[in-house]
Amino acid sequence: IAGRVISFDTQAPLPRIKVRVVSEDRSLDSALVTETNSEGFYKLQRLPAGTYQVSVANDRLTADPRGGLKLAPNAELSGID
Repeated sequence: IAGRVISFDTQAPLPRIKVRVVSEDRSLDSALVTETNSEGFYKLQRLPAGTYQVSVANDRLTADPRGGLKLAPNAELSGID
């Protein structure tokens, strides 16, 4: 699962934003957390097939989570911005 976190107002990339991925169908036992890079990009690799929810948050950003993201076996799900 990969994507980019940008400012809604300015479209500028947001670095060092925590990205949390949880399994909606229990494909994973616990949440995975990563952080955006200096250009706002993030990527979590080697996830099992399943349905996921992605959320982002920190002290300067709150956004609605995106759920129902279906990851097929041996596939990459990108553009989750």
